[in-house]
Amino acid sequence: MSSIIRCFMGVFVLLGSTVNGMTPARAGTLDDYNNTIGETGCRSIPYPGLQRSCQNLDVDKYCKNEPRACQGTRALRQKIETDLPNDIKKLESGIRTLQEALAKATNDAEKRSISDNIRNMENELNDRHKTLSRMNSDLQADIAVIDKRIQNGERCSRERYEMFQVFKEVISKAESETDPAVVKLASPRIVYWKNEQQNHYRVRIEDVQVAIDKCKDCRDGKQ
Repeated sequence: MSSIIRCFMGVFVLLGSTVNGMTPARAGTLDDYNNTIGETGCRSIPYPGLQRSCQNLDVDKYCKNEPRACQGTRALRQKIETDLPNDIKKLESGIRTLQEALAKATNDAEKRSISDNIRNMENELNDRHKTLSRMNSDLQADIAVIDKRIQNGERCSRERYEMFQVFKEVISKAESETDPAVVKLASPRIVYWKNEQQNHYRVRIEDVQVAIDKCKDCRDGKQ
């Protein structure tokens, strides 16, 4: 589609699922911690229930595999709402003027010349109407795509929030451990999990929401 401004939504990189169905987590055992040494992301979580909740989040579907760009509609709207209607009005006015001139023409040569001009302008007018119809269809198709991007972005944002909640619970469980051997293994992991938690929060606010807002601007013709 011509004259379309592209807005890049930013990267929807998440980890994903639903915390509403989060499995209650028991205290971590030393084996749980030993079995997850060196792991990252969800696999670093030594609480089986929380690890499953983390792994159930569908990050790839909503945050990595879906297209990330919206196409702006401002230029297309300008043509539909202003440029083409103005062209159509000018052509219609020109045709009326020529029709009046044809009615006053006094010889065949003059009448033929005016008739040819009328026919040419009518062809142009017909082309403008066809173009307007096509562009309206293009606009509706663009808006449908943008709405899908917005829906994916909002789902991605929810996934990110729920992942934030998973790590919040993981940190809470780790900080409440009392077994000295487990505490020793948990301490450095807590730093890592806090970074993961904050990254989910930051990306959700700074990247995902900004991208959603940009897409909405594209849909509404602000870009």
